[in-house]
Amino acid sequence: VRASASAAAKRRTPSEMAALAERLYLAMCAKPGETMTVLIADVGATASELSRPVAMLKRTGRVRTAGARNHMRYFPMAHDTSASA
Repeated sequence: VRASASAAAKRRTPSEMAALAERLYLAMCAKPGETMTVLIADVGATASELSRPVAMLKRTGRVRTAGARNHMRYFPMAHDTSASA
């Protein structure tokens, strides 16, 4: 007996999405300029699971991309937390 796709696919909560986006951002900071293929190994999620968190990070200005499709590379944007040091 097979469950329907809608029953198997559970909608992620905003807190789950934020946590996944933060893990992805930390992976991008550790390896700037890498492709999604490299980053998914660090995050432990699939590329399709990370598509919304990436869009969230780009929309908030925390990440920029270069390239297209399979050659897209991800770069974290600099933040001002070290400005006072």
